[in-house]
Amino acid sequence: ELAKEAMVRNLQVHGDDVDVAKVGERAAVNLGNISHNAIKKGTLLTQKGYVRGFNVADVWFECLDKRTLAHNIKLIFHAGAKQVEATLLHYESEQPQSKGFGKIRFSEPLFLTFDEPFILSLSGHTIAGGRVLNPVNDPIKKKIKLPLLKALQEKDFARAFTLLSKIHKKGFGLISAYQRFGLSHEDALAITKAIPEDIFVDEKGLVVYPLSALDSLESIIRAIYEKNPYALLSATSVSLKLIWASAGIAQKALDRLESQGIIEPKEGVYVKTGVNIEDVGNHVEERIYTILKEAHESPDAPYNIYDQLDIDRKTGDDALKRLTSSRKVVRLAHNLFVTTIALTSMMTRLREIMKTEGYVDVKNTKEHFGLTRKYLIAYLDYLDQFDDVIKE
Repeated sequence: ELAKEAMVRNLQVHGDDVDVAKVGERAAVNLGNISHNAIKKGTLLTQKGYVRGFNVADVWFECLDKRTLAHNIKLIFHAGAKQVEATLLHYESEQPQSKGFGKIRFSEPLFLTFDEPFILSLSGHTIAGGRVLNPVNDPIKKKIKLPLLKALQEKDFARAFTLLSKIHKKGFGLISAYQRFGLSHEDALAITKAIPEDIFVDEKGLVVYPLSALDSLESIIRAIYEKNPYALLSATSVSLKLIWASAGIAQKALDRLESQGIIEPKEGVYVKTGVNIEDVGNHVEERIYTILKEAHESPDAPYNIYDQLDIDRKTGDDALKRLTSSRKVVRLAHNLFVTTIALTSMMTRLREIMKTEGYVDVKNTKEHFGLTRKYLIAYLDYLDQFDDVIKE
C-alpha cells in the first residue's frame, strides 16, 4: 500500500547512533508506528509530501555493447532497490534506438526524482542504463516535450522553467522542486529571478505563471466588478473562486486594477471606485439576509451565497456571525443558516403534522415539504430541543 506514515526513532551507522547517514554508508533506521510487514524491498522512505508516485517517467537511456532497444519494448526497470515491469517508448523515432529520450510506463506507481540513475534489464541481463529527467507525469505534446527534456538533460533550469511556464498557462508549482529538478525551494526561486522572459512568480505560494495568466486574471476580476458593482473581493476570495490562481497572483491583479483607478481598498476588501458603500459590514449583512429570506426554508450554503454576491469569505462570515448574534438568523447545521422567520414557520408546520399524524420523521415530512434529507434532518434535530417533543 502507498503512503504509510512512520516515525523515525533512531538512526545508526555500523551500530553507532548518528544524526546523519551519508550516501554510501550502511545505515539502520528504527521506525515507529509501522509494522515490518508493511515494508518491502524497494520501499521509499521520504519526508511527507515531497515525492509523489507516477506510472510514467521521461528519461535519457543508453544501451550497452552497441545494442538497440525496440520502440514499445517490455523490460524490467531498476531504480534503487526497486524493480518493476515496464514499457519503453521512444520520443524521437519508432525505429530501434541505441540511446535517446524515452517515456517509460511502469506496472505500478514509482516515486522517482530528477537525475535518478536506473538500469534496464531483459531476461536477467542488464542491457541499458540512464537517468530520470522528468519524474512527474505532465500532459505535454511531443514537440514541446523534447526541448524540455533537452533543457533538463543539460540542467538548464532557467530554460526548463520558461518552457514549463508556457506549457502550464495557469501556472506550475515549485512546491515539488526537489522531485522535479533536484532543487530546494530557495534555489528554484533564485533561478526564476534570473529569467528574463515574461513571467510572474508567486514566491510565497511557490507558483510560476506566464504574464498572460496575470493579464487573464485581471480581465476576469474587472468583468466581475463591471457585472456586479457591489462586489467585495480580496486576494483570498479570488483564489478560492479560481482554483488555479494563488493569493499572490490575485493580489498582483488587484493592485493593477487599483493603480488604474478601477477599484479601491475599503475595510479589508476592494470596492468598485465611485460605488458608495458607506459601511461594508452592514451592506453585506443586508444582502445576505435578503438572499436567506428569499430562499425560505432551503437556503444555499454560505460559500455559495458569497460567490453569488462576489464577496470575500471573511467579510461574509463576519456578517453571518452578526446576523446570528442578533437572532435574525439561526445556524441549524455546519453549513446551514436560515432566517428566524423561516425556522418559526417550519416548526409550526411540523407541529401541525404531529397533531394530525401523531409523529414526524424524515419520511412523512418529505411528503409534505419535498425538501432534501439534509434540510429535513436539521429541522427535526432543532424540533427535538423543545421540552414537549420526545425523540424515539
